[in-house]
Amino acid sequence: MESAMNNDEPLDPLQENTADDMPTVDDDVMEQPEGTSTNDEVVNESTDESATEDVEILDEPLTPEEELAEANAKVLRITAEMENIRKRLQKEVSEARRYASTGLIRDVLGSMDNLGRAISAVSDEERTGGIASGVEIVLQQLEQILEQHGCTKVSPKGQVFDPNQHEAASQLPSSEFDAGTIMEVLQDGYKLHERVVRPAQVIISLGAVAEADSQSPDEENIDSDNSNGDESSQV
Repeated sequence: MESAMNNDEPLDPLQENTADDMPTVDDDVMEQPEGTSTNDEVVNESTDESATEDVEILDEPLTPEEELAEANAKVLRITAEMENIRKRLQKEVSEARRYASTGLIRDVLGSMDNLGRAISAVSDEERTGGIASGVEIVLQQLEQILEQHGCTKVSPKGQVFDPNQHEAASQLPSSEFDAGTIMEVLQDGYKLHERVVRPAQVIISLGAVAEADSQSPDEENIDSDNSNGDESSQV
């Protein structure tokens, strides 16, 4: 009985205090996350507050006067763009109509050239009356029709050569025309309003100096022989 009672005696008080004072593993684990979560919450709250302030600044509503001014500016800008587009399209349509007959005129000019060559091959005596006279009248009528539609003939004899309007067939020396001047027209040119439909084929003058320089060696020898003969006869 005594042994049994001895077994029921309480433990040493030091042991009891030590057991009670020792922290459990669960307490340590729970303490650290609580502190960390608190810091994270503070940072998140400050970030949310700054983001909210930025959104409030960006989403600040405009006053009615500002909205009206912005709308008026947009309307004026769109109206100006539409007006520019309208003018550009109107100009393109006008240009297309103005020069729509360019291809047809070029084809007609080829036939007119053939008629002109046929008339040139006939003598003056044969032109009076008959077919040649009729062909010449038809050619004149075609030229009048072209003029009514804004197509005019270009005969640039005596003018300065312009590569934008003339086509050089050859260059020859000339004492009558200055260098760079058109001395002969091989084929007349034509313009439709301001555009060249067909450039005139021309011969360009090289000038009088070029004419002297281009003298052949045989001609120079003949001139020298003649001068020598004149000197011997005088002696």
